[in-house]
Amino acid sequence: MRTKHLLLAILGLFFITQGNAQDTIFKKNQEIIICNIVKVGINEIEYNQVLYNSNAIITLAKSRVSKVVLANGQILNFAEEMHSPVDYKLQKKNIIKVDFLSPYFGYLGFGYEKSLGMQRSVEFNFGIIGLGFTPNKEDLKGAFGKIGYKFIRSPEVYYKAGNFPHILKGSFIRPEITFSYFTQSVEDPIYYGNYIDYSHRSIETNYSAALMVALGKQWISESEKFSVSWYYAFGYTLSNDSDYNEVYYYSHISGPSEFPFSMMVGVNVGFVY
Repeated sequence: MRTKHLLLAILGLFFITQGNAQDTIFKKNQEIIICNIVKVGINEIEYNQVLYNSNAIITLAKSRVSKVVLANGQILNFAEEMHSPVDYKLQKKNIIKVDFLSPYFGYLGFGYEKSLGMQRSVEFNFGIIGLGFTPNKEDLKGAFGKIGYKFIRSPEVYYKAGNFPHILKGSFIRPEITFSYFTQSVEDPIYYGNYIDYSHRSIETNYSAALMVALGKQWISESEKFSVSWYYAFGYTLSNDSDYNEVYYYSHISGPSEFPFSMMVGVNVGFVY
């Protein structure tokens, strides 16, 4: 009889434990929620908490959750879903870009970006110097080129209508190498005592190379057809115009030889394909 009673007590304890078993939600901010999950949808998780009010349904965005452990021990890992290449394989992974501000600064700039996988891409930029607004500059001709390797930060919110964000969308850091070369006609004054003749001109050659790091952010339209990005770049430069305090090479602005610091800002719009 004692054995029978002991067995019944163990079975009763087992069913009571199972009846009280609850689910656990682990949020990205390290918060843990003990609850009964009602529904795991595409965008949200619905749950209630018996401790407060079993009839109240609470909704939580899946983008704020790292994982869920169900009462039966099953684990739903949402953080890993975000980094799964399967969810991105059908996305367009190339962008042709135009430097939106380039004509105002005296050149016409183009770019091409190609995705290399999750959170990585390579970007090429090319500028034709002299195609744009170049007041007081004659016979301006030249070009520049850039190549950069982009590291893209994973977005915090990655669910929207069952879709993941575009693989090329997000904040980024882009180390890049820049080369610039151009010629222009400049005044070559001739002094005749107190008189200076400015009618003579000569061709000046300018070239520069720079190692820079660009920080910025890129947006992709929901239709995956257009992109907009901005960036700020800074770094070191090597050039032939060390006598000037500051020289504009169109791909970047360079300081004098004693302070070879370079910088540049830009806004690009693009076509995604």
